[in-house]
Amino acid sequence: MKSASVFFLRTICFGLNILFSVALVLSYFASYISAEVMIVPSFLALFLPVLVVVNIGFLIVWVFVRSKKALVSFATLIIGLFFYDSFFQFRFSKDTNQQGELSIMSFNVRYFDKSKHFKNPNIFNDIKVLIDEEKPDIICFQEFNYKKRDDFNEYPHKYVNYIFRKRRRTVQAVFSKYPIVSRGSLDFLDSGNNGIYTDVLFQNDTIRVYNLHFQSFRIEPTEKGLSNETSRKLYQRMGETFVKQEQQVLFVRKHMDKTSYSKIICGDFNNTQFSHVYRSIGQNMNDSFLEKGKGFGRTFDFKYFPMRIDFILSDDKYVVKSHKNFDHKLSDHFPIMASFNLKNE
Repeated sequence: MKSASVFFLRTICFGLNILFSVALVLSYFASYISAEVMIVPSFLALFLPVLVVVNIGFLIVWVFVRSKKALVSFATLIIGLFFYDSFFQFRFSKDTNQQGELSIMSFNVRYFDKSKHFKNPNIFNDIKVLIDEEKPDIICFQEFNYKKRDDFNEYPHKYVNYIFRKRRRTVQAVFSKYPIVSRGSLDFLDSGNNGIYTDVLFQNDTIRVYNLHFQSFRIEPTEKGLSNETSRKLYQRMGETFVKQEQQVLFVRKHMDKTSYSKIICGDFNNTQFSHVYRSIGQNMNDSFLEKGKGFGRTFDFKYFPMRIDFILSDDKYVVKSHKNFDHKLSDHFPIMASFNLKNE
């Protein structure tokens, strides 16, 4: 009787193992399959860290009981090494934080907590202190508070873009210590999000800095927020968001192709490094975190696992000299900062 119970438990466990292994393998293809073609890989890729941990758990269990079933999760995890190298970054070199000639910070500030979500009346001042300490040359803000547009006097050049659509607003801002010679809004269609660009004069060269905020899921990342919708409605909304993100990326890429300027992209992509969105926008670009970052690179305050959805990307004209992930809880996002040197040509 006991052996029958053990056999039944092992069968159930192995069935779940197969299910999570298949889910993990499907998530690997999210980078290569547009959500407009198939949504499932994009959805699963959001939870890729969880799927990895679960498969590691199954691997440990089967190894402990000396079962060949361990090969399923082992093979699944090994396959993942050929798809992703950005899950965790080990850095032991002392040169990873060398300061470059140009430093850029990207930060979704959630309107400086205008809605009092964090119940901290000093959030704006705390953010100002952080900026004063780090002294980035350029700051790209997403979800900026338009009323604060004149409160960064140490940055003589700025572009604050405000769009109001059907009771929903989007405010992107770029503040720069270097002259902004041109600027513009990308005006995403039918969206509460947007992207802007500024052409910044730096060392007799013009850099096009994109500040992007791709389509949001509009879901509160809490147990209460996640439980407010049925699974079907939640999946449907996420699917619609994935498709809009793909359309916005295509629009930005076409815009990028029209300029010969060197490019740096900052922003909140509302999707992870495992997504087709990231792969498409990051084509022929260098991710500052992959070049010089450490650890998981968490940029979003999601308590269940570390999510990296904010990025700084640069083209090959620049050498990434440093990357920082900050742990200051001043928004639902964490700021990131990178520095660059212009290549000698």
